[in-house]
Amino acid sequence: MSFARLLERSFAYCARLAIATQNLGAANAFRVFRSIRSGSTLRSIHVPRLKRTIFYRSAADKGVISHFFYPGTRILDTAALPVRVIVDAGANVGMETVRMRHFFPQAHVLAIEPSAENYRVLVRNAAEDKGFVETLNNGVWSSEIALHLEPGPTNEAFSVRPAKPGERTDLQAISMNAILQRVGGEIDILKMDIEGSEYEVFSKNTDWVDHVKAFVFECPDRDHPGATAQIFRTTAHLPLDTFISGENLVLIRKDTGWDMETTPYL
Repeated sequence: MSFARLLERSFAYCARLAIATQNLGAANAFRVFRSIRSGSTLRSIHVPRLKRTIFYRSAADKGVISHFFYPGTRILDTAALPVRVIVDAGANVGMETVRMRHFFPQAHVLAIEPSAENYRVLVRNAAEDKGFVETLNNGVWSSEIALHLEPGPTNEAFSVRPAKPGERTDLQAISMNAILQRVGGEIDILKMDIEGSEYEVFSKNTDWVDHVKAFVFECPDRDHPGATAQIFRTTAHLPLDTFISGENLVLIRKDTGWDMETTPYL
């Protein structure tokens, strides 16, 4: 490795550590950085800034605990139209659920995760939010069908597909129309990270998109080619502003008066 590359990596590491220290506290930041080197032991840290304990599984959750090391997306709502309902589709162990609860303490969050292993940790992370966070162990799909869970290379990469005749059924799908009914007919923020199932969800039974004020999603084309274009086709009739925030694409209805910022800090 060249000296320039080594210097670049050192600066990047220090930048991540500085953000983590601000968000988690110095002792917690060093503890997390040490623990994510290897293993899958369930660990916990109490975060004063969040006024809560968060759970993660050592290196197995390196990708999700790192949400506290990098700039993330924050929707800026207004006093006239505050965020009240959030759907976290593909919640994993709940780090974005925790962040959104911090930014919108009066909002109700529906957090949905298909992997049973991830879901168990998600439930632990939502335990302090009774009355504000509801969790579901389902896959998000365009209709209510039986699904097969496909493991990925990491705990962030589980995907789902329809179960074949005679195949083991891992879980039940929940459609966005069913989700919409469950949360009262309107969604203020839909954060979606469902490993390519976005293509299916935005292709069929898509009336629900008219009832969402802001969409937050990563470009899912690596998991399903053409998924991002399908999202834009399905939402083309809506009055949306489009933003780029780190790895996220953010679509916000113009009539909300809302804005967006990319912030490293809680």
